[in-house]
Amino acid sequence: MKIKENLLGWETVDGVTATGSNDNPPYVAVIFAKTFEDGSREYVGLPKGIFTRPSVTGNTKGEGVEYSSEEITAQFMDRKVEGFIEEKSVLFARDAKGETINRDALFMKVFGQAYPSENGTENGGGVEG
Repeated sequence: MKIKENLLGWETVDGVTATGSNDNPPYVAVIFAKTFEDGSREYVGLPKGIFTRPSVTGNTKGEGVEYSSEEITAQFMDRKVEGFIEEKSVLFARDAKGETINRDALFMKVFGQAYPSENGTENGGGVEG
């Protein structure tokens, strides 16, 4: 829940999370990783974007209500990325199994800081900017 709060700009007080019309989601950068059967990994970096409020719909079925899966959307835009002449909106990197050279380079390009240490999280992270 904490990640959703951060991405959407929600507020939590006394264990209750709330959203309203004046919420202002922050600009964030994200990296997604995909692992292939051979153990190699591809990374997609999105350097600047905003996530929007989730959409959930409900349908009555018999005596109950069935809810859809929660869907969160985002819009990403171009941003100046160190080393590139033009602004960019998507960056890609790929490493062979057991390698992290390109992952680390992508983290520097997208977040301006190194990949989190093994003591941190391997799911990456984000910074506003």
